[in-house]
Amino acid sequence: MMKGIIVRPGLAGASLDDIGEESGNGRVLVKTLYTGVCGTDREIVAGKLSITRAERGDRLVLGHEALGSVMDPGSSSFSKGDLVVPMVRRPGGCANCAAGRQDYCMDGNFTEAGIRGKDGFMRESFYEEERFLVKAGSGSAGIEKILAEPMKNVMKIRESIFGVIGRGLWDSVKDKGAWIFGTGTEGLLIGSVLSSVGMRVMLVNRHGLPEIAQELARHIGAEFFNSASGDWASGENAVPMDMIVDAAGAPSILLDAVRNIRHTGVIVLFGTGGAGIEEKLNGGTILNMVDKNLTVIGCEDGAREHYEQAVDFISENGEKYGLGKLITGIFPPEDASVLSAKQVGEIKSVIKW
Repeated sequence: MMKGIIVRPGLAGASLDDIGEESGNGRVLVKTLYTGVCGTDREIVAGKLSITRAERGDRLVLGHEALGSVMDPGSSSFSKGDLVVPMVRRPGGCANCAAGRQDYCMDGNFTEAGIRGKDGFMRESFYEEERFLVKAGSGSAGIEKILAEPMKNVMKIRESIFGVIGRGLWDSVKDKGAWIFGTGTEGLLIGSVLSSVGMRVMLVNRHGLPEIAQELARHIGAEFFNSASGDWASGENAVPMDMIVDAAGAPSILLDAVRNIRHTGVIVLFGTGGAGIEEKLNGGTILNMVDKNLTVIGCEDGAREHYEQAVDFISENGEKYGLGKLITGIFPPEDASVLSAKQVGEIKSVIKW
């Protein structure tokens, strides 16, 4: 038997329990090294994420962010000791899924490890198909590679941005201003990637930045705007608002964006934490969107190529942007507190197995 963190979808609570062993059937056996903890995990533990469902029975192994080491490559091309990152979303039955783009699934029949319909990675080891594992190096583990799963979302955002900027006749994104709402893990990762392509970055939150986030902002070369001040003009004097990325899941951001963003601007909606919050999108707001020729993009998940790009970016730029410093706490699986509430000063908490 091995240990894993178990939840019962729809019910509050999580526990570290014995779980059954799997059979390999030629799949890769992976020893779990680290699993990341994010807001989605905490919503599941609180019993508040309605999309959560078990793979079988009424129990689900939690965890969708993981870094592991190959224990037994089975019939794959991996070697023992390879570092790997497992993909979260698994294909449904549509054409996009068949093409390896389950991030654009059209029939909704995909599953997601640790979230809906598939056991996750908060366990001592797991078997996985080769096609759902992305190599992240070999030898000793670089803990910052645990950021590859959230970083793959950023690479999808980058792809989406470059896919639409021609609509506004932008020659490039260089020196354009990107306002990123939310200064957690995703917000800071988005800032590092957009800075790397020459954009001017403004990090936005309703309160001051903690010291570690200030340090990371300096690495990125980003400015900071406290939206509680309401002084949008001074912020735009520092960094033009050509693009907004919502990494906070706050619906009111869209309304503020339409009022303040420049003509031909781009709004990327990524954060998903705003469920249950109501905001009214009135006719005036829609008129502004039309009048300014705005482009609004909804962005969710990523494909294998985005995981690979994420691993490469972390390997090549992790030290430059101080990405390892995003990890502010390492916890044992027995410590349930990290699953129930954000820790003091937290940017990214991880569980070490």
